[in-house]
Amino acid sequence: MKIKSSIRGVTLIELIIAMVMTAALAGIVFVVWNNFNRHIINQNRKSQLQSEVRRFSGALISQIRRSPAVLAWHSSGITYVSPTKGDTVSYEFYADELLKNGSRVPVVSQAAYISEFLLSESAQNAVEQPDLTVLCITMTLSDDFSNDISINACVAAKVVKAGEGAEQSDSWNF
Repeated sequence: MKIKSSIRGVTLIELIIAMVMTAALAGIVFVVWNNFNRHIINQNRKSQLQSEVRRFSGALISQIRRSPAVLAWHSSGITYVSPTKGDTVSYEFYADELLKNGSRVPVVSQAAYISEFLLSESAQNAVEQPDLTVLCITMTLSDDFSNDISINACVAAKVVKAGEGAEQSDSWNF
């Protein structure tokens, strides 16, 4: 007499198919998770660059706006009188570095650097006062991960023409 059993086992082929399907699903989840993390890290880097470029350009624009006089400017640099101390402050973009009074301007973001710093006079001088000039600053921060963030900002500044605002003397008094 035969005994019928309702318990059925899993064959080796079914077990291998289940393992392959589980491994494929785990691989897909890993790839999606890895891409998601990479995207989040890249967005955080861009956000840090954007915060840094806004912080720096805002501070520079504020100093120039409050300055009693911009002594000189050209496409890659500006010299102005400090609004608080009365000292001369000079920014120069030279050899892929922005220098403030000869010292490198530090960037807080990791692996970031200032890759562009341009000054120009606005084509549309929106200032109605004849002694003010609108200067536009373009600054780009880049990092080692191919992220670039640019900002353009304009400021009305009193630009001193050569020989103006400074007392000229032909003799030396000792």
